[in-house]
Amino acid sequence: DSSEEEEEGDEEEEEEEEKEGEKEEEINREKEKEVSSLIYKARDLIVKAASLTKNRQEQTNLLDLVHIFREYTEQGTVLSSTKLIANRASELTAVAKAATSAIRTQTATYADAVKAGTKPGVNPVIQQAGRSNQSQAERTSPKETSKTESIEQGK
Repeated sequence: DSSEEEEEGDEEEEEEEEKEGEKEEEINREKEKEVSSLIYKARDLIVKAASLTKNRQEQTNLLDLVHIFREYTEQGTVLSSTKLIANRASELTAVAKAATSAIRTQTATYADAVKAGTKPGVNPVIQQAGRSNQSQAERTSPKETSKTESIEQGK
């Protein structure tokens, strides 16, 4: 009798464990549905935001997000976002290289101008004209000084 009771007790425990397992699976399925539903709602809101904005760059960014959401919901992975990030990184690298090149060019131009004794950023022809005016002023300055001295001496 006791062995039959033990077998019945074991069977009841197994049935209870199965029921608990089924309940957990059902709860997990409901959570997955809820999560999926929230992701779809978020995607729909992003589409709506993209249609409302007038800024092209914002639209592009939002549509990239929609693409990521769609890929995730359809395939369960997000490979394209990796590609997007890689593309953006390469674009930023190109911009950084261009900026660095421009800075080097400006620095070299400035250094050359300083060595040549010219003002950086000023047209050399204009600067030469300025020098000739300055030298002409220097030539007339002593005469004016002597006139001033003679006037003062006459007092």
